[in-house]
Amino acid sequence: MIFNRRIISKRLDFPDLQSHNDNYADIQTDLTDHEGRITGAQSDITTHKASTAAHPAEHVTYDGAVVGATNIKEGLDGLKDTLDNVIVDGGDGTQAAAAAVSVSGTTYDTLKDRVDTEYLQTAAQLAVTAEQISDNSAQIVTVKDIVAIKSDIFMEGDSLSVGDPTAGGSIPKWLSYFLKKPIENRGVWGSWSAQVLARIQTNVIDLRPRQCIILVGTNDLHGSEPLGNIVYNVTQIADKLLDAKIEPIFLAVPPRNDFPADNTKIREYNMRLMVMCQEKMIRFIDTYNPLAKEDGTSLDYIHVADNLHLSVYGAYLIAREVEKYFPSPSIYQNADYPYNYAKGEYPTKDNCAFTLDSNADGLADYWSKVENTGSTYTLEDNPKGGKYQVVRKTSTTLQSAGIYGDVGSLVQNTVYRIEFDLEFDIDNKDDADVTVVIGFTHYDSVGTPIGSNDALNIYAKKIPACTVFKDFTPPVGTVNSRLLMFSRGASSLTIKFGRVYIYKSK
Repeated sequence: MIFNRRIISKRLDFPDLQSHNDNYADIQTDLTDHEGRITGAQSDITTHKASTAAHPAEHVTYDGAVVGATNIKEGLDGLKDTLDNVIVDGGDGTQAAAAAVSVSGTTYDTLKDRVDTEYLQTAAQLAVTAEQISDNSAQIVTVKDIVAIKSDIFMEGDSLSVGDPTAGGSIPKWLSYFLKKPIENRGVWGSWSAQVLARIQTNVIDLRPRQCIILVGTNDLHGSEPLGNIVYNVTQIADKLLDAKIEPIFLAVPPRNDFPADNTKIREYNMRLMVMCQEKMIRFIDTYNPLAKEDGTSLDYIHVADNLHLSVYGAYLIAREVEKYFPSPSIYQNADYPYNYAKGEYPTKDNCAFTLDSNADGLADYWSKVENTGSTYTLEDNPKGGKYQVVRKTSTTLQSAGIYGDVGSLVQNTVYRIEFDLEFDIDNKDDADVTVVIGFTHYDSVGTPIGSNDALNIYAKKIPACTVFKDFTPPVGTVNSRLLMFSRGASSLTIKFGRVYIYKSK
């Protein structure tokens, strides 16, 4: 609003007074208008301050002096150009020059060069660190595997190496009996020498045993693999083990009766294998000739029905040959085995050496008969000490023959070891259904069975004299334990038990 001031004369008369009044009225009106505009402006300012919306760049003006620019946009553009110059092109300022020098003293042409170079270096270092973490994790897993295995002797190879541990036709199982220590069975059914070579690192070397027994080649030979390839593979296996400071021990491939024509190739391969071992001054054990007749075919009863895989007797014979190349173990493998229950320090079972027979009936004192119908009991000298309890089953009906005895109170959740002498033979070698069972049944306070442990549970036709051991743990709640030792089948048979030792294991 434009204020039009009215002219007042020097005379004060009514017209002049009216003019004064009109002027004051106009002024009041103008003030009112100004107040309205001020209130509106205040509202706009308040709204603006509370708003989160940004002004469009083109709406922002800058009236102050900016060197090299006439407005904010030009100033920002200039600032961007300056930063590009410093970072990308290096600039010529002292700060940019200082930033282009690394902490190690390396001077880069531009700050961008330094940032790019150190980024790539850092990325590479992170990649190496990630790989090291992965390797360390794998090593941790390997160490866990090593601790879990608890064996320093491995056996690697094909199905002849694996055998059938549940049925007893397993070389590692029988060798563990003879050496009185666990043997780690790493064989895989159906393996050829190239497959053993391919897995020798992860399956054996990474687990760091002291010795590794290898039996492989029969599948290669039957599959017409060239002899030179097989010898090359086993040579590589030997070299890898030697490089890892693991002693390789090679076994000759035993004869087979499913394809007797293969035995000529087997003998030739065994000769080449022996020469390789002699050249490298490592052990070669002949496990062919002790299992062969004069005509080169297999001994009787060393195979199961397929005439290839080993029976209990066959696995036993090979383990006996291998045992000769190891130091003879004592009954006590470690000073941590201070208690021999059988010898009387803690007599949980009396007459464990079968030396007492007070009523002269052929059954050792403190022992009882298992299904005594059709069986005779006698005591015979045991060359290893004490007596054999001999059980002769004369009937050809399906029944059990053996002995049992209460052991007494073994401590629950405690690891014990049982060792015993055993010899076994059946009359009808065509009978493949005869079992040998040695094991414990554990009872609670009211005489209820609460668990069992098998020391031996196998099908067998013949077991020459040997000593067998097994670790076992009575379950929680055990108050009494009973040891059963018997054979069951339809054939007539003879089974001998001697020196039953039960003691605390480690």
